[in-house]
Amino acid sequence: MPGEQLRVLRGYSYTDILFVTIPSKHMLEFNLTNEKLILFSPRAPQVKAMIDYFITELKKDSQYVVAVKSYVTDDRSLLSFHKGDIIHLQPLEQPERGEQ
Repeated sequence: MPGEQLRVLRGYSYTDILFVTIPSKHMLEFNLTNEKLILFSPRAPQVKAMIDYFITELKKDSQYVVAVKSYVTDDRSLLSFHKGDIIHLQPLEQPERGEQ
């Protein structure tokens, strides 16, 4: 389209981002669930700080997680799941006195 200067080549969700590093002054390395992405910006530290903040806030009140790998076990006391499964987190039960 005429006058359009920016174009989205590929979209990512914050839930795809495992963590972000700054290997060099203007370089951002995004470690995603299925790939690594390298971007360059003169504001790399500010971009990283913003993304880290959003990820922290997303995790704070999150009650669900998405499995990034499969884990299958015969131990009935452990949870088996497959990559992509949505897992509902339960609050950790405190042990009764004497059970510690």
